[in-house]
Amino acid sequence: ASEITADMDGKFTIQKADDGKTIYSGALEAGTEYLLTLFIKDGNSFDLDGAENGSITDPAAIFSTTTTEP
Repeated sequence: ASEITADMDGKFTIQKADDGKTIYSGALEAGTEYLLTLFIKDGNSFDLDGAENGSITDPAAIFSTTTTEP
């Protein structure tokens, strides 16, 4: 893995899964698969244990919501 620098910490990219190269911006399309990459530096503010110890305690939670008609 590449070194995560302090200026990268807490950032993310979204890429379309079909090519894994195109950085995506804009509204997400239903039925399209995406790759989400989170950048978390060991020991920085997004590492929940706060220690630079070779392990990241990940605060991320990925979920899906649905809406229903009343």
